[in-house]
Amino acid sequence: MSSKAGTPSNVPGTRTTTNYDKLSEDIDQLIASSSTKSSTVASFGRDLAARRDAERQERERKERERAEMAERERAKREKQEKERLEMERLEQQRMEATRAEREKADKERLERIERQERERAEREKSERERLELEKLERERAEAAERERRAGDRAAKEKEAEQRELERREQEKQRRDAERMEQERREADRREAEMVAAERERMMAADRERKAQRSATAEDADAPVDENVSVDLAAVERTLIIVTPDYIQGLMMTLQADTTPTPTPEDFTSPEGFAMWQQTMGMSLQEVLSELLKARYIDGPERLRREAEINRRKKEEPKEPAGPSTAIKIFFKVVSAQGLLSKEGRTRDAYCTIAYGADPDPDDDKRRNQQVFNTEVVKGTNNPTWNQHLNITATNLTDKVVVAVYDKAKDHFLGRVKLGFQEMITASAKEGYVGRWYPLEGRGNSKDKYVGGEVSVEFSLNQKENEASGPSTVQAPSNADPAALLQSQLVNCRVNFKSLYKTLLRSCLVMDNNVLAAQFAPHPIPDSTLEILSAESKSLLTVLGRLWAVGDAFRVIAYLGLLFEKYKGYEIPTSSLLNAYETLYNNMRKKQGWLSSYEEPALIDLLDQMQSYYRTQVTKYKEFYPKNMPRGALETTILMLRMIHKNPIYRDAHPGIPESFRDELKSVMNEAAMARYQKLSELTSPFDETDVEAVVEGVEKLAEMLSEEIEQDHKYFMKPFSRELDIVRLTAETYLKHLVLTLEDNASVIASDEAVRSASKTVFALYKRLRVMDERYARMVPGLKRLSLNAGFNVERWFAPFVHKWLEHLGERTLEWVTNAVKADNFEPIVPPGTGGGNDGLHHSSSIADLFSAVYQELDFIADLGWSNVVQNALFLQAFAKTVNKAIEQYCDAIALGELKVDAGKEMGWRDLLVNKTANGPRDIGNESCVKLCNIEYAMSKLDDMYRMMNVKALTQTIKNHRATLMPPRRGANASGGSDDSNSVSGAFKIQILYGENLKPCNKNGLASPYVVVRVPEGTVLPPDEDMQAGGAGAAAMARSSTGTTGSSSASTLGRPRSSSSSGSSGAAPAPTVLNGSACEMARTRTISDSINPTWDETFQVMLPPVSRLEVAVLSRNLLTADEVAGKNSINLQSLKKKLADHQTHDVFVEMDPQGRILLRLTLEGKDEDVDFWFRRSKERLVRLRNDFVRALTTRINPYVREVITKAIKDHEAAPVPSKSFFSSLTTTAQLSDKTASGASIEERVSASDADAALAPLTDYLNKNLATLCEILSTRMAQELIRRIWDETLSIVEGTLVPPLYGPVERDRRVLNRRQVSMADWTVRIMRDFFHADGEDLGLPIRHLETQKYVWVTSLVEAYLVSDLARLKREYELGLLAGRDKEYLLRLVRLRYEKGEEAEREEGRKWVESQLVKRKEVSRIVLMLSCW
Repeated sequence: MSSKAGTPSNVPGTRTTTNYDKLSEDIDQLIASSSTKSSTVASFGRDLAARRDAERQERERKERERAEMAERERAKREKQEKERLEMERLEQQRMEATRAEREKADKERLERIERQERERAEREKSERERLELEKLERERAEAAERERRAGDRAAKEKEAEQRELERREQEKQRRDAERMEQERREADRREAEMVAAERERMMAADRERKAQRSATAEDADAPVDENVSVDLAAVERTLIIVTPDYIQGLMMTLQADTTPTPTPEDFTSPEGFAMWQQTMGMSLQEVLSELLKARYIDGPERLRREAEINRRKKEEPKEPAGPSTAIKIFFKVVSAQGLLSKEGRTRDAYCTIAYGADPDPDDDKRRNQQVFNTEVVKGTNNPTWNQHLNITATNLTDKVVVAVYDKAKDHFLGRVKLGFQEMITASAKEGYVGRWYPLEGRGNSKDKYVGGEVSVEFSLNQKENEASGPSTVQAPSNADPAALLQSQLVNCRVNFKSLYKTLLRSCLVMDNNVLAAQFAPHPIPDSTLEILSAESKSLLTVLGRLWAVGDAFRVIAYLGLLFEKYKGYEIPTSSLLNAYETLYNNMRKKQGWLSSYEEPALIDLLDQMQSYYRTQVTKYKEFYPKNMPRGALETTILMLRMIHKNPIYRDAHPGIPESFRDELKSVMNEAAMARYQKLSELTSPFDETDVEAVVEGVEKLAEMLSEEIEQDHKYFMKPFSRELDIVRLTAETYLKHLVLTLEDNASVIASDEAVRSASKTVFALYKRLRVMDERYARMVPGLKRLSLNAGFNVERWFAPFVHKWLEHLGERTLEWVTNAVKADNFEPIVPPGTGGGNDGLHHSSSIADLFSAVYQELDFIADLGWSNVVQNALFLQAFAKTVNKAIEQYCDAIALGELKVDAGKEMGWRDLLVNKTANGPRDIGNESCVKLCNIEYAMSKLDDMYRMMNVKALTQTIKNHRATLMPPRRGANASGGSDDSNSVSGAFKIQILYGENLKPCNKNGLASPYVVVRVPEGTVLPPDEDMQAGGAGAAAMARSSTGTTGSSSASTLGRPRSSSSSGSSGAAPAPTVLNGSACEMARTRTISDSINPTWDETFQVMLPPVSRLEVAVLSRNLLTADEVAGKNSINLQSLKKKLADHQTHDVFVEMDPQGRILLRLTLEGKDEDVDFWFRRSKERLVRLRNDFVRALTTRINPYVREVITKAIKDHEAAPVPSKSFFSSLTTTAQLSDKTASGASIEERVSASDADAALAPLTDYLNKNLATLCEILSTRMAQELIRRIWDETLSIVEGTLVPPLYGPVERDRRVLNRRQVSMADWTVRIMRDFFHADGEDLGLPIRHLETQKYVWVTSLVEAYLVSDLARLKREYELGLLAGRDKEYLLRLVRLRYEKGEEAEREEGRKWVESQLVKRKEVSRIVLMLSCW
């Protein structure tokens, strides 16, 4: 490099310093040579030297004193400043402690108030619950009787349900058992009939013999009483059916009957009742017991005994005895149980029956014995045969042997031996005998499978073979007790109908108990048609005819008693239905069967039955819960229908409808209305002014109605299907009355109180009604249409409430944001290094909580299922607006402290001093990175919500709706209030953020910039806008701004001068022309000493119709006029389409001559939709993300600038020390060719030295970039790294050359070769550092080698070129070729400004000419691009 590039001879002031040194040396030589001339001259020289030394010492002393004084003053100031800072710190601590105590006291007070509120609410709730319990208690008291009657049935139903599974499992076995039991009974009946026929035949033969004996006997004492014989025969015939055991049981039932009898109504006259009390003194039950005993127990036995005595007296043993007696024995093998078999196997069992002289089935000879085999019952260890035979016993020593075998294996399973004498004795005592006998073995080794029991039954028919002989029968010595009782009843004039009813009641009770015991533990089956047994029917028939009780009365009495039993749930419904069918058939088939005397009793019975069944049908859910027992409700409706169709009942009630369906529909309508009224009263609140209680009551009412209709559809649709559609009838009635209830409470539902305190309950009511409307429309065809015609429109009632709720939701959402931010310490939910959450982001809790709440509300709105698509779109639009407000507030909250200063913490002189004197680099904290992750998380969630809500379809719906309401006017301007297609007007928001690389305006290379935004001079303000902006006679525009401190201001400018004056008061107002200060729209504050300022201020203005805005950046100067640092204009016409969407748009304004500023413009408008609010939210997040990235980059840049500047400055040439006094007085120091460390400025810096110089920077970046990489996403971390790389290149470029405009710094030098090599090393090392071999988050080479990188590397190469002419020629050629190499122009300008004075002016002219050419070329290029 030549000496002109950087040698000391080229440094300004070097030639002057050399001349002064030479002159000083000449003076010293002159003084030395003249010392010998004279003493005067010598004395003068010495005095001059002494005076010079004294003056020098005095100056040095004063300098030391001034330095010491300055040091003391500085120490004193530092001490005072420390004391003041300490006092301020203590005062701050005291204030913070006081504030904390105050906050604690406020918090305790709020907690106390909240606790009191909760206690009051709990008391009110307890009071409401108490009142509701009292109300329910009253309801229970009213329903106590019903529950008492239904209790037993419900218990039985519950027990039946519990045993349902077991019953199903045993159903087949039970059916088989019933079938076998029926077969056994049928066989018994046939056997009994055979026995009765045989006995009748034998008695007839005996009577013939007796008649013959009476006719031929010579020694007869008296004639035979034929009446006694006939009565005896009748008694015998009766005993065939009415057994003594039955009579005994009936007598016990009569004795257990506690019904008070008799009453006067039980007699035909009062005298009879009096006579009964005098003579009888017993109840009817006791008389009936005596009558039955005398007639059916004592009477036959007495007659038989007397007949036997007469027979023995008449018969004399005149003839020898005949042959031995043969006895007929009826023998049956019923079943066996517990037969032994191998585990898991069964038997195919059968029996052998052998009888005779010691029969043995295993004896092959089988002498004097007969053997019979039963059928084989397969596959069971408990077989049932039910097979019998008649055995003739001729010898009492004979036996019957029953042996059991297995047919499949031919195994012997056991046997039983019964002697004839044992069987005859048992039959004589007990009659028909049935017993279980254990199976026994044969006593050999083959009896290993013997075990179990066998059931046999037997009875005997004795055939007498006696010789004939005379016999006589004595007449009875005593009168018949039965006849005596009968005569007494007649004498007392007893009403035999009452006596019959008493007997009928006891028969019914006894037979019903027998059936209940037979089927226990199960209830009597519904298939049971008859309760009375055959014995009871026979007895009642005999005595009814004896007492002359008519058939109609007997049927009515039986039906009445069954009905009483039915009401007590003691008999099955089928029995009552069968009795009524008997009554109805007799009335229909037998003319005159029902006498007029019996009609009143029948009508009274039918009225009772109709009232009872009507109550059951109208309260069917209480009497038949879940339609249990099965078929009971259908039978009840059938009984009602049969009663309704009964001619006797219809004659007695001529006003009833002809059709039973009409009657039942009317009854059920009344029942449904009564049920609704009851439910309404049950759910009505105690305090009608309590909005929450009112809404809860309506919601509970709707829930109960829904359950009622669901039960009808699930359980009761089939029972009513023959007569009516119970679901349709109930739903229509309930919904019709529910509409009236909702209409009465519509104002309460839409009230503000409901929105604040009962919104959850209101929405529960809405969903309940919605489900009812939709479900019952599907359940009952045609109900939807009917409900709409009836006014059942759920959305019509709830739409006002939803609108108010959405407004309230906006307020609540802002509270959520505030609380979420306060509670968040901005630490990642998922710790760094674990890969992040599901989305890969290390966000904090506040943004997750916020979107969790937002998504809950979105799901809530979606769950409404709003059918009106327009209203639903408007709801979601309001929701999107709320989300936008929440995001706006959240962005402002997290920007506080990062991008903006807290309004409550204004920066004072102490803070400025601390910031100015702060040492060390500023690290990027985790909190800043977490906030940036929160922004990314919010953007991803917002995109998900956009897709989930199908915002495009919602926006189109709203646009179509608006088009139908208000078609667009012709010539209307969507972007503003003006119809001028070339202008924009209306409410305008301007946010001025920051500037970059502005023109320096002082000798330090800095400026104090502020921004002014204006409309062009001469802008016309229309009259209507003039009136709107400033009122009558004023043209004013309101201006408000919000800056970093959060302050706002508003001012009204006076009327500017107008080019036209207003006419008279009656004339139309003239337009206003804006000039001067009236054109100013916005003015920011001043940022001192910066060419990269940040203002971040927002202005709300009313923009008149304009097509452009003028933007100017000025630098504040306290002494002279403010200097223009840059200016340009914004073409609103080209931005009109972008601004028409009413979103915020970033506009970079390129300043002339250099630099740019960022403005954010928003044209306010009313044409808002869902997409508008989503785009606004997204753009707000994008802007905040960019601002955070810029802020983080700005936080790192100072230390990067410090290290790089120091690394390059350390290699500048060191100054040459002064040689004499005069040289020390010069202002410009000489520079050596060595650096301060002694290295030559012509040598390049080694790689190791460059690495060592940049090591603090790389360590600092490694530390901060590690934080970025751990917390931020890959894309965001690389974006920050790229920004830092761009700033690093800008710093290196600014160190090499100054800006193109503005003065050059006084202390700036042209870098030497060593410094240039250090700059080159800096670019290389930092490029490799940020590339990181392409691993992990290292930037790709294509992202590092940008246009800025090419310029800086080219600048480094050009810096080593010393020929200015070459540099100038290269720049000119590049400009002509369309390649503006600005860095060459800046380098040439630096060389001229720091070169020779003579060349400086020439160089400035050349630079200015090139700037003019540069602007012309830029204009031509712009024109060509537009063309």
